Amino acid sequence: MDIRKYIIFQIPFFLLTYISSSFGKDFNKQKKSISLKTFNHANLDTKENWKKEYNKALTFFKNGQYIEANKIFDDIIPLMVLSEEIIDARLKQAYCSFYNDDFISSIYQFEKFYNDYKNTKFAEEALYMLGLSNSKVSGSIHHDQNHTEEAVYIFKNYLKQYPNGKYRIEAKNNLDLMLTKIFEKELDIVDTYYILEYYSAAKKILDDFIDEIPNNDLAIKARWLKLNILYYDAYYSKTEWPKWVEAMTYCLKFISDYTANKYTKKANKIYKKIEKSIIKLEGKT
Repeated sequence: MDIRKYIIFQIPFFLLTYISSSFGKDFNKQKKSISLKTFNHANLDTKENWKKEYNKALTFFKNGQYIEANKIFDDIIPLMVLSEEIIDARLKQAYCSFYNDDFISSIYQFEKFYNDYKNTKFAEEALYMLGLSNSKVSGSIHHDQNHTEEAVYIFKNYLKQYPNGKYRIEAKNNLDLMLTKIFEKELDIVDTYYILEYYSAAKKILDDFIDEIPNNDLAIKARWLKLNILYYDAYYSKTEWPKWVEAMTYCLKFISDYTANKYTKKANKIYKKIEKSIIKLEGKT
Protein backbone atom coordinates (compact mmCIF):
# COMPACT_ATOMS: atom_id res chain seq x y z
CA MET A 1 0.00 0.00 0.00
CA ASP A 2 1.22 3.50 -0.81
CA ILE A 3 2.63 4.97 2.44
CA ARG A 4 0.80 8.27 1.85
CA LYS A 5 -2.56 6.50 1.57
CA TYR A 6 -1.77 4.55 4.72
CA ILE A 7 -1.03 7.74 6.70
CA ILE A 8 -4.15 9.47 5.40
CA PHE A 9 -6.21 6.42 6.34
CA GLN A 10 -4.79 6.35 9.91
CA ILE A 11 -5.27 10.08 10.74
CA PRO A 12 -9.04 9.86 11.57
CA PHE A 13 -8.36 6.83 13.77
CA PHE A 14 -5.68 8.64 15.78
CA LEU A 15 -7.87 11.76 16.15
CA LEU A 16 -10.83 9.72 17.37
CA THR A 17 -8.63 7.88 19.87
CA TYR A 18 -7.16 11.16 21.21
CA ILE A 19 -10.57 12.86 21.59
CA SER A 20 -12.01 9.82 23.38
CA SER A 21 -9.03 9.70 25.72
CA SER A 22 -9.22 13.46 26.53
CA PHE A 23 -12.97 13.30 27.08
CA GLY A 24 -12.50 10.40 29.43
CA LYS A 25 -9.90 12.29 31.49
CA ASP A 26 -12.05 15.46 31.68
CA PHE A 27 -15.11 13.43 32.60
CA ASN A 28 -13.20 11.65 35.35
CA LYS A 29 -11.94 14.99 36.69
CA GLN A 30 -15.49 16.40 36.77
CA LYS A 31 -16.79 13.23 38.33
CA LYS A 32 -14.09 13.38 41.00
CA SER A 33 -14.83 17.07 41.68
CA ILE A 34 -18.57 16.40 41.99
CA SER A 35 -17.91 13.45 44.23
CA LEU A 36 -15.68 15.58 46.46
CA LYS A 37 -18.32 18.31 46.78
CA THR A 38 -20.97 15.71 47.52
CA PHE A 39 -18.69 14.18 50.13
CA ASN A 40 -18.10 17.57 51.80
CA HIS A 41 -21.82 18.36 51.92
CA ALA A 42 -22.56 14.87 53.15
CA ASN A 43 -20.19 15.50 56.06
CA LEU A 44 -22.18 18.60 57.03
CA ASP A 45 -25.63 17.40 56.07
CA THR A 46 -26.73 16.57 59.61
CA LYS A 47 -27.60 18.93 62.42
CA GLU A 48 -24.79 17.59 64.58
CA ASN A 49 -22.17 18.32 61.92
CA TRP A 50 -23.26 21.80 60.76
CA LYS A 51 -23.86 22.73 64.41
CA LYS A 52 -20.16 22.13 65.11
CA GLU A 53 -19.23 24.37 62.18
CA TYR A 54 -21.80 26.95 63.29
CA ASN A 55 -20.27 27.09 66.79
CA LYS A 56 -16.84 27.41 65.20
CA ALA A 57 -18.12 30.34 63.09
CA LEU A 58 -19.55 31.99 66.23
CA THR A 59 -16.15 31.74 67.90
CA PHE A 60 -14.43 33.30 64.89
CA PHE A 61 -17.08 36.04 64.83
CA LYS A 62 -16.68 36.77 68.54
CA ASN A 63 -12.92 37.04 68.10
CA GLY A 64 -13.23 39.45 65.18
CA GLN A 65 -12.06 36.87 62.61
CA TYR A 66 -14.77 37.80 60.15
CA ILE A 67 -13.17 36.36 57.02
CA GLU A 68 -12.91 32.91 58.62
CA ALA A 69 -16.43 33.16 60.05
CA ASN A 70 -17.86 34.22 56.70
CA LYS A 71 -16.33 31.23 54.89
CA ILE A 72 -18.05 28.85 57.31
CA PHE A 73 -21.38 30.69 57.06
CA ASP A 74 -21.18 30.38 53.27
CA ASP A 75 -20.87 26.60 53.61
CA ILE A 76 -23.46 25.89 56.29
CA ILE A 77 -26.28 28.43 55.75
CA PRO A 78 -27.81 26.45 52.84
CA LEU A 79 -28.02 23.46 55.22
CA MET A 80 -29.61 25.47 58.05
CA VAL A 81 -32.74 26.58 56.21
CA LEU A 82 -35.26 24.92 58.53
CA SER A 83 -33.30 25.51 61.74
CA GLU A 84 -33.87 28.05 64.50
CA GLU A 85 -30.30 29.28 64.14
CA ILE A 86 -30.68 30.37 60.51
CA ILE A 87 -31.73 33.94 61.44
CA ASP A 88 -28.71 34.46 63.67
CA ALA A 89 -26.37 32.92 61.09
CA ARG A 90 -27.62 35.11 58.24
CA LEU A 91 -27.50 38.29 60.32
CA LYS A 92 -23.95 37.56 61.43
CA GLN A 93 -22.95 36.73 57.87
CA ALA A 94 -24.15 40.20 56.80
CA TYR A 95 -22.11 41.73 59.62
CA CYS A 96 -19.06 39.74 58.49
CA SER A 97 -19.26 41.43 55.09
CA PHE A 98 -19.78 44.83 56.73
CA TYR A 99 -16.81 44.44 59.11
CA ASN A 100 -14.66 43.21 56.22
CA ASP A 101 -15.51 46.47 54.37
CA ASP A 102 -17.29 44.46 51.68
CA PHE A 103 -20.21 46.88 51.71
CA ILE A 104 -21.70 45.80 48.38
CA SER A 105 -22.16 42.29 49.82
CA SER A 106 -23.50 43.62 53.12
CA ILE A 107 -26.04 45.75 51.21
CA TYR A 108 -27.28 42.63 49.42
CA GLN A 109 -27.31 40.51 52.60
CA PHE A 110 -28.99 43.05 54.90
CA GLU A 111 -31.61 43.84 52.25
CA LYS A 112 -32.41 40.16 51.70
CA PHE A 113 -32.46 39.55 55.46
CA TYR A 114 -34.84 42.48 56.01
CA ASN A 115 -37.19 41.31 53.26
CA ASP A 116 -37.18 37.72 54.54
CA TYR A 117 -37.60 38.58 58.24
CA LYS A 118 -39.56 41.83 58.08
CA ASN A 119 -41.89 40.69 60.86
CA THR A 120 -39.20 39.69 63.34
CA LYS A 121 -37.50 41.69 66.09
CA PHE A 122 -34.34 41.84 63.95
CA ALA A 123 -35.98 43.84 61.13
CA GLU A 124 -35.21 47.23 62.71
CA GLU A 125 -31.51 46.42 63.07
CA ALA A 126 -31.27 45.06 59.51
CA LEU A 127 -32.99 48.13 58.04
CA TYR A 128 -30.64 50.52 59.84
CA MET A 129 -27.57 48.49 58.81
CA LEU A 130 -28.82 48.48 55.21
CA GLY A 131 -28.86 52.28 55.27
CA LEU A 132 -25.45 52.40 56.94
CA SER A 133 -23.96 50.00 54.36
CA ASN A 134 -25.21 52.24 51.54
CA SER A 135 -23.75 55.30 53.26
CA LYS A 136 -20.34 53.59 53.40
CA VAL A 137 -20.13 53.41 49.60
CA SER A 138 -21.51 56.89 49.09
CA GLY A 139 -19.18 58.46 46.55
CA SER A 140 -17.51 61.84 46.29
CA ILE A 141 -19.72 64.75 45.23
CA HIS A 142 -17.94 64.62 41.88
CA HIS A 143 -19.33 61.13 41.23
CA ASP A 144 -22.86 59.74 41.03
CA GLN A 145 -24.83 59.69 44.27
CA ASN A 146 -26.92 56.53 43.75
CA HIS A 147 -25.91 54.94 47.06
CA THR A 148 -26.22 58.29 48.83
CA GLU A 149 -29.80 58.66 47.60
CA GLU A 150 -30.54 55.06 48.55
CA ALA A 151 -29.18 55.69 52.05
CA VAL A 152 -31.40 58.79 52.36
CA TYR A 153 -34.46 56.78 51.33
CA ILE A 154 -33.66 53.97 53.81
CA PHE A 155 -32.89 56.26 56.77
CA LYS A 156 -36.12 58.19 56.13
CA ASN A 157 -38.00 54.89 55.97
CA TYR A 158 -36.35 53.76 59.21
CA LEU A 159 -37.32 56.97 61.06
CA LYS A 160 -40.86 56.67 59.75
CA GLN A 161 -41.23 53.03 60.83
CA TYR A 162 -39.32 53.34 64.10
CA PRO A 163 -39.74 56.94 65.38
CA ASN A 164 -38.57 55.80 68.82
CA GLY A 165 -36.23 53.10 67.53
CA LYS A 166 -32.93 52.00 68.99
CA TYR A 167 -30.94 53.59 66.14
CA ARG A 168 -33.05 56.76 65.68
CA ILE A 169 -30.26 59.19 66.69
CA GLU A 170 -27.66 57.48 64.47
CA ALA A 171 -30.17 57.28 61.61
CA LYS A 172 -31.00 61.00 61.93
CA ASN A 173 -27.30 61.98 62.01
CA ASN A 174 -26.48 59.79 59.01
CA LEU A 175 -29.51 61.10 57.14
CA ASP A 176 -28.29 64.68 57.65
CA LEU A 177 -24.81 63.72 56.41
CA MET A 178 -26.21 62.06 53.28
CA LEU A 179 -28.58 64.98 52.56
CA THR A 180 -25.70 67.42 52.98
CA LYS A 181 -23.66 65.43 50.46
CA ILE A 182 -26.54 65.48 47.97
CA PHE A 183 -26.95 69.23 48.40
CA GLU A 184 -23.18 69.69 48.02
CA LYS A 185 -23.43 67.77 44.76
CA GLU A 186 -26.28 70.02 43.59
CA LEU A 187 -24.36 73.13 44.63
CA ASP A 188 -21.34 71.89 42.71
CA ILE A 189 -23.53 71.69 39.58
CA VAL A 190 -24.97 75.16 40.25
CA ASP A 191 -21.47 76.56 40.76
CA THR A 192 -20.41 75.12 37.40
CA TYR A 193 -23.38 76.79 35.68
CA TYR A 194 -22.55 80.03 37.51
CA ILE A 195 -18.92 79.95 36.29
CA LEU A 196 -20.15 79.29 32.75
CA GLU A 197 -22.56 82.25 33.15
CA TYR A 198 -25.66 80.11 32.66
CA TYR A 199 -27.45 82.16 35.30
CA SER A 200 -31.03 81.21 34.53
CA ALA A 201 -30.22 77.47 34.61
CA ALA A 202 -28.20 77.87 37.83
CA LYS A 203 -31.04 79.78 39.53
CA LYS A 204 -33.63 77.21 38.47
CA ILE A 205 -31.67 74.29 39.96
CA LEU A 206 -30.85 76.22 43.13
CA ASP A 207 -34.47 77.22 43.74
CA ASP A 208 -35.51 73.55 43.68
CA PHE A 209 -33.62 72.65 46.85
CA ILE A 210 -32.25 75.75 48.60
CA ASP A 211 -34.98 75.84 51.26
CA GLU A 212 -34.43 72.17 52.17
CA ILE A 213 -30.74 72.39 53.12
CA PRO A 214 -30.42 71.32 56.79
CA ASN A 215 -26.79 72.34 57.26
CA ASN A 216 -26.63 76.02 58.24
CA ASP A 217 -23.16 76.76 56.79
CA LEU A 218 -24.12 75.11 53.51
CA ALA A 219 -27.43 77.00 53.48
CA ILE A 220 -25.61 80.35 53.84
CA LYS A 221 -23.19 79.37 51.07
CA ALA A 222 -26.14 78.48 48.81
CA ARG A 223 -27.89 81.79 49.49
CA TRP A 224 -24.69 83.71 48.88
CA LEU A 225 -24.30 81.91 45.55
CA LYS A 226 -27.91 82.77 44.68
CA LEU A 227 -27.31 86.45 45.46
CA ASN A 228 -24.35 86.49 43.06
CA ILE A 229 -26.36 84.69 40.38
CA LEU A 230 -29.19 87.24 40.66
CA TYR A 231 -26.80 90.17 40.58
CA TYR A 232 -24.83 89.06 37.53
CA ASP A 233 -27.97 87.92 35.71
CA ALA A 234 -29.34 91.45 36.18
CA TYR A 235 -25.98 93.05 35.33
CA TYR A 236 -25.65 91.26 31.99
CA SER A 237 -29.30 91.85 31.14
CA LYS A 238 -28.49 95.61 31.35
CA THR A 239 -32.02 96.99 31.31
CA GLU A 240 -34.33 94.18 32.43
CA TRP A 241 -36.03 95.93 35.34
CA PRO A 242 -37.63 92.85 37.01
CA LYS A 243 -34.20 91.21 37.37
CA TRP A 244 -32.77 94.26 39.14
CA VAL A 245 -35.76 94.37 41.48
CA GLU A 246 -35.39 90.66 42.29
CA ALA A 247 -31.66 91.10 42.94
CA MET A 248 -32.25 94.12 45.21
CA THR A 249 -35.02 92.34 47.18
CA TYR A 250 -32.94 89.23 47.72
CA CYS A 251 -29.84 91.25 48.65
CA LEU A 252 -31.74 93.16 51.35
CA LYS A 253 -33.13 89.91 52.75
CA PHE A 254 -29.68 88.32 52.79
CA ILE A 255 -28.18 91.27 54.69
CA SER A 256 -31.11 91.21 57.13
CA ASP A 257 -30.89 87.45 57.76
CA TYR A 258 -27.10 87.25 58.05
CA THR A 259 -25.97 90.38 59.85
CA ALA A 260 -22.51 89.16 60.85
CA ASN A 261 -20.69 86.54 58.78
CA LYS A 262 -17.89 86.34 56.22
CA TYR A 263 -20.27 87.42 53.42
CA THR A 264 -21.66 90.57 55.13
CA LYS A 265 -19.18 93.11 53.71
CA LYS A 266 -19.36 91.58 50.23
CA ALA A 267 -23.17 91.60 50.35
CA ASN A 268 -23.16 95.31 51.27
CA LYS A 269 -20.87 96.03 48.30
CA ILE A 270 -23.26 94.18 45.98
CA TYR A 271 -26.17 96.16 47.45
CA LYS A 272 -24.43 99.45 46.60
CA LYS A 273 -23.74 98.24 43.05
CA ILE A 274 -27.37 97.20 42.58
CA GLU A 275 -28.59 100.52 44.02
CA LYS A 276 -26.31 102.46 41.69
CA SER A 277 -27.48 100.47 38.65
CA ILE A 278 -31.15 100.95 39.54
CA ILE A 279 -30.68 104.71 39.96
CA LYS A 280 -28.95 104.84 36.58
CA LEU A 281 -31.72 102.74 35.02
CA GLU A 282 -34.42 104.99 36.51
CA GLY A 283 -32.67 108.00 35.01
CA LYS A 284 -33.00 106.51 31.53
CA THR A 285 -36.76 105.93 31.84
